[in-house]
Amino acid sequence: MVPLLSEYTGTLTFETFHQVRERFRNASVAVLGSTQPEYEAMALTEGARRVVTIQHNAVSYRHPALHAYTHRAFFASKERPKTFDVILSISSFEHHGQGRYGDPLDPDGDLRSMKEAAQILRPGGVMILAVPIAQGRGCMECTPCVR
Repeated sequence: MVPLLSEYTGTLTFETFHQVRERFRNASVAVLGSTQPEYEAMALTEGARRVVTIQHNAVSYRHPALHAYTHRAFFASKERPKTFDVILSISSFEHHGQGRYGDPLDPDGDLRSMKEAAQILRPGGVMILAVPIAQGRGCMECTPCVR
């Protein structure tokens, strides 16, 4: 794993995409915790053949290569094990378990979500994970912290 740090998530994401852009070509990509298809569009632009959004709340898109599932529906499906070449989670895991996005309250929601991501990433796959960090602060935006 190569950590990439930037002051802003957007910069981090574009820098990271550029560094691993060849991994998206003809790849099956999952975007975990997305309400707007910006990262999905970036993956398609880089040549992904299929992009799946997995979100606690239902979302839908009108593009033949974009698919969306609720978290519950996806993890209840048979599609689960080692499905994706690339997984993106941009500022999502730190919210899991807080009940703010249709997910149940769960003090280990962030850790559970990370474990689920590992279960659906193919061997040799890549995960782009961005979480907010700040020196001397536990949480951003005065959000109640689970951890």
